[in-house]
Amino acid sequence: MIAAEEIEGLLDKEISIEQKREMENQAEIDRVIDEICALFNRKQLGEDMDSTISISQMHGVPP
Repeated sequence: MIAAEEIEGLLDKEISIEQKREMENQAEIDRVIDEICALFNRKQLGEDMDSTISISQMHGVPP
């Protein structure tokens, strides 16, 4: 039979692994958003930036 302390330790380890996965997933999402913003901004170089709100501005990324 597994002791309560061992179970608690295993649960803590599982939570830690899950938190690490969530952080990695968020980092990947942020990277993809950054790439999309870069592509979007590159497309707009010839356009009037005053008349268009860029994705990066909507996400609080400075121009």
